Amino acid sequence: MTTHKTANFLSLSGIGKSYHGTPVVRDIDLTIGAGESVCFLGPSGCGKTTLLRLVAGLETPDNGRITLDGVDITATPPRSRHFGMVFQSYSLFPHLTVGNNVAYGLRCHKWNRTDTRRRVQEMLDLVQLADHIDKLPNQLSGGQQQRVAIARALAAEPYVLLLDEPFSALDAKVRGQLRADMRELQSRLGLTTILVTHDQEEAMAVADRIVVMNEGLIEQIGTGSEIYHAPNTAFVGRFVGDMNVLRVQGSADGRLLLAGQSLTVNEVVVPGCDRVGIRPESVQLALNACGANHFQATVLKTQFLGKQTRLELLLAEQRMQVEVYGQRDTSFAPGHSIAVFLPPNEIRPLNEH
Repeated sequence: MTTHKTANFLSLSGIGKSYHGTPVVRDIDLTIGAGESVCFLGPSGCGKTTLLRLVAGLETPDNGRITLDGVDITATPPRSRHFGMVFQSYSLFPHLTVGNNVAYGLRCHKWNRTDTRRRVQEMLDLVQLADHIDKLPNQLSGGQQQRVAIARALAAEPYVLLLDEPFSALDAKVRGQLRADMRELQSRLGLTTILVTHDQEEAMAVADRIVVMNEGLIEQIGTGSEIYHAPNTAFVGRFVGDMNVLRVQGSADGRLLLAGQSLTVNEVVVPGCDRVGIRPESVQLALNACGANHFQATVLKTQFLGKQTRLELLLAEQRMQVEVYGQRDTSFAPGHSIAVFLPPNEIRPLNEH
């Protein structure tokens, strides 16, 4: 297949998949642009890995279609899709050297010896492992093995790179460095990439857009900033970072009420809205509880964390987390009453999910 890398490079339309009658992926519609880095993010069992396997051709959808640059590949076998895949477990051949692991796919695609040798060298230079070409996988660290797996996936110039939680088996420091390197590499190569992860920080670090999934459905698609600052549902707000979800009541004149007081919200409130969200760091301490969006709360717990103090408050019989930065105050002791202000531009009306 010759690809032209259009804006709608990879498209999924109405994709569904069930196992033993239980839906795992439902009604997925998604378009990924050429050179875009997209992340499937969600908790275990949400369907994100199944969706990646459907894209890879390792599973066949029960309904819907997948197109690559306008060509229907729904029934195309994995090898013919020309996608690269990197797994959590590295999946390197233990009896082959680093160089031969990287060369494996090229030989399967009938590259000649000269071009294969050149490409292997290019790929190992790219992942900064050229000096390890003759080592076996068990002579490398976990991070180095994953770099070899990435080099092998990139070697045959895939149309799309698929990564199934590739950094989760690594320690935190190595994981952070490798994902930063992967992001730089993806941007430099202009390679269309799909990453599966349950790590919100990882998703924000590597993706142009994040696809948040829950119970086989897409809850929201957007940039990291959009997902964090403007979650559409309570699930997204709580899963991506921390969010206080507060129950509110609607008044006869269309206002929202919290603790019997009018709550001013800058965003459009749909009829029937009964919950709003606000991030812990967006809640402000106030001198008193007078004025719009000012409320009296009681301190339940306090944690001093150096540059910040984390408070758990009780507001209108609802628990709420607050992050306070660079402030010393003895009134943070449990049982004390403090005033808080909920900025209207930081409050997000949420739907029922």
